[in-house]
Amino acid sequence: MTPGGGMPASVLAAGRAVVIDSVPALGIYEVNAAAPSAMRMAGVRYVEASFEITLDTQQGDPVVNGSTTQDRPQLGTDPSSAAFFANNVQWDMKAIRADAAWTTSEGGLNTRVCIIDSGLDSNHVELNRGKVVGLISFVPGMSPAELDSSGHGTHVGSTVTGNGASMSSVAPDAKLLGAKVFAATGGTPVARVVSSLQWCADNGAHVVNMSLGGTRYYPPTPLTAEPSYRAYSDGVKYATDRGVVVVV
Repeated sequence: MTPGGGMPASVLAAGRAVVIDSVPALGIYEVNAAAPSAMRMAGVRYVEASFEITLDTQQGDPVVNGSTTQDRPQLGTDPSSAAFFANNVQWDMKAIRADAAWTTSEGGLNTRVCIIDSGLDSNHVELNRGKVVGLISFVPGMSPAELDSSGHGTHVGSTVTGNGASMSSVAPDAKLLGAKVFAATGGTPVARVVSSLQWCADNGAHVVNMSLGGTRYYPPTPLTAEPSYRAYSDGVKYATDRGVVVVV
């Protein structure tokens, strides 16, 4: 991490460090350094070991028992709201008492939720009625217009807000932003997630959802004066300082 957003030239000189990824606005640089101790010099505020962020699960597209019924009265086909609740398929909605909340408000009106994940398939039956209002990809070589590479992001986004075609969602009046940080398999660098946090905050997100995890390096190694996650925390702080609720 460097104050003012610039990586000191002395760090990059003589092959001391090669920048792998960066978030210039926050002064965060992920580097491959032949001599990491060289990073401890004027202009570098902190150094920490990098780690890989991974998806919380590899669950695929949201299709509940192949059903096309829905439990939202305003969506038309199941006025009794019984299709999923009666057989306890969507136990999670009952656990958070979403059904009780729906009697007062569908939820999410004028709210944007940014999903940092594997992408959003805006053509999916749950999201194809204008749910997705913004997309970006931080995965090199993969455009945001490409279909969700694992189905996970679409699953998460449909849980937040969906059309009611195959499942219930928490807040069906909300809109979605999607920041793609994962390819079909494997993890993603910290800087990529931090970049997505900045993008979500700068593009009008009210809530950020990150259904992901990582390995924490604790206690500190000799190269890290403090526990890891400083860069990660700086990204979260960037968002929360702008009024965004960050859910991880």
